[in-house]
Amino acid sequence: MKNRWMLFSTVACGAILALILGLAAQKVEAAGGSRLDGGPVHADRGAALFAMTAVTTTETRIAVDKATATLAVTNGSEIGYDFVLSSMGPYGNADYDALNPAVAYNSQDNQYLVVWSGSDDIVGEYEIWGQRVNAATGAQIGADFQISFMGPADDPDYDAEEPDVAYNSQSNEYLVVWSADHYADGEFEIFARRVDADGDLLGSMARVSVMGPGVDPNYDATDPAVAYNSIDNTYLVVWDGDDDTGALVDGEFEIWGRRLNASAEMLAAQFRISDMGPDGDADYDARDPDVAYSGVSGYEYLVVWEGDSNTGLLANNEFEIWGQQLEADGDETGTNDFRISDMGESGDADLDALNPAVAYNSTDYQYLVVWEGDDYTANEFDIFGQRLNGYNCNEMGANDFHLSHVGSGPNGDYDALNPAVAYDQYNNEYLVVWQDDELGVAEFEIWGQQVNAATGAAVGIDTRLSDMGPDGDADHIAQTPAVAYSGASNNQYLVTWSGDNSTDGEFEIWAQRFTGGYKVYLPLVMRNYP
Repeated sequence: MKNRWMLFSTVACGAILALILGLAAQKVEAAGGSRLDGGPVHADRGAALFAMTAVTTTETRIAVDKATATLAVTNGSEIGYDFVLSSMGPYGNADYDALNPAVAYNSQDNQYLVVWSGSDDIVGEYEIWGQRVNAATGAQIGADFQISFMGPADDPDYDAEEPDVAYNSQSNEYLVVWSADHYADGEFEIFARRVDADGDLLGSMARVSVMGPGVDPNYDATDPAVAYNSIDNTYLVVWDGDDDTGALVDGEFEIWGRRLNASAEMLAAQFRISDMGPDGDADYDARDPDVAYSGVSGYEYLVVWEGDSNTGLLANNEFEIWGQQLEADGDETGTNDFRISDMGESGDADLDALNPAVAYNSTDYQYLVVWEGDDYTANEFDIFGQRLNGYNCNEMGANDFHLSHVGSGPNGDYDALNPAVAYDQYNNEYLVVWQDDELGVAEFEIWGQQVNAATGAAVGIDTRLSDMGPDGDADHIAQTPAVAYSGASNNQYLVTWSGDNSTDGEFEIWAQRFTGGYKVYLPLVMRNYP
């Protein structure tokens, strides 16, 4: 049950602080039931304090063992329940799906745009769709709408996949990018389209990438990501692709980029960003890029990816996370292809780092890069993070710190996968989200961890965010989350994912609102006023 609580908190001077917050404490299932728990409460700098929590149907009390309770604690909470955003195909029909969501926040209209790849009218024909969401209430704004139109109409041989989206604060519109085979079946390139704040399509679809000679299905561009440069009013789109430029060969994937102006027109030719292994050797690849914009002059972008390189003692098929800083014009700056992750010992191809995501901390001028990796036991994946200096990308704080805690001890049956991250400038924290099967093998749900942005310390413990189907049923899962923060006016995140909640195999896009960290003082009493 989600309740509206009155919070009373005693500070050292004995004053009473009263706050009205929309939050949930802990569920009490039976009327008159109560629960008493002891465990850590986390201060605003990440320090753990031992506290006792007593929960009844009418009140929650948190007491900390301190002579004077003056330490601020930070916490976040779900707002309401999971809600569905997409409606692909007839209800209950598992032949139609919505997959791989992405989300951006519009600060002018206080709304989100959620985009995904979905098959709606024709089984197997995937296009990019969008849905606007009121950031204050979570209510849908209008109906979902189609953004891409790939190949001949109603032809399932042509698909649009893997969307990403960025918000343009100067024009009050969005740029949506995706990978699709438009000109020939199986020849995937990157495309872009503008969407205004009312959900109307602007201009036409723009082709961003040109991989290989003309129209050739042997050369592809996939996994796009996009960042908006608010100073120059431009975009940087990055992707992985195999090209025939120079000595490169079919099947040799590297990371590429291209700059677009605010009208989605190409500003210059595409350019290569990564250098994994020797050119001409398809055994070495760079895949799954992400990009963040910092606004720091001369170091505007950080691009990250997973790659296997022959640098030093690294072995073929030993994937780690790499990064490259770029200036606003796309020129590389700083160290070329610097290594970020260290999963296992160098030379061990059984331990990998995959699927990176990155967010920029505008308060402390830092990045947080997160990824899934099996650092200790092959095929036992958890979520890791690394803080980087925003100017030179030197590592900061703990090396490859652990964010998820799946299962009990080393067990390759339980995994945390597909992380995403957003920065909350109001509370100076990150929210990292991922899918994992903590509740049972292959029963994936979405989980989150708040992270103190200044120190990298975890704030509280992993929080479950999704509820797909009955607990213990691996036929109903949540996967591929995305997350955005809505600013101080709402102090909320929107977490989205693809999940099959009612019908096994019928995936739709779902969402959960989650509060940013708020500070209170201990001891704390929360009372429920119905």
